[in-house]
Amino acid sequence: MPYLGTAPTPFASPETFEDIFPIVTPQSVFTLSKDVTSETDILISINGVIQHGNSHILSGVNNRTLTLDENLEPEDELRVLHYGFKAVSINTGAPDDNSVTTQKISNSAVETLQIADDAVTGPKINDGAISANHINSSLSLAGPSHGSNSIIRTNAKNISENIIFDEDTNGMTVGPITIDPTYYVTVSSGSTWTII
Repeated sequence: MPYLGTAPTPFASPETFEDIFPIVTPQSVFTLSKDVTSETDILISINGVIQHGNSHILSGVNNRTLTLDENLEPEDELRVLHYGFKAVSINTGAPDDNSVTTQKISNSAVETLQIADDAVTGPKINDGAISANHINSSLSLAGPSHGSNSIIRTNAKNISENIIFDEDTNGMTVGPITIDPTYYVTVSSGSTWTII
């Protein structure tokens, strides 16, 4: 039947097929060529007579083993019709691995709550991505150094910026040290700057 507009998406898959078993010797067990999800997926007939559910059982891997309640005799004919449309399961759970691409993720869709603990490792951070304003101001960062475990601490010999000590703090510099013209160091009240 034609549709006005866009035709609906099919919710089942076409799989019309028929197994035909000519009987040569007395036999009651047959192997079907298609998986059977439930009894209603197939129609069984013997010599043209449709069989009801109590005349057989399905078993084995994916219900491919059909066992009749009585042997069929030579010259009988068993037919098993697999219906043309079978329900297709729709996965409403997690998407398959490698199925979500970058283009499918909306801008700003991934926030802090979606990032697992310890998920961001060193190799995931671009060089230069972390600047001073991204570092917690309460952290004390070690200065330049040499050797294993920063055994030798170093500092420059020239001060070319204005520096004001916080009150009640101490600082130390290895000299000699020169303050470039137009720059200054202010040691606030209660603070001490030691040059060694």
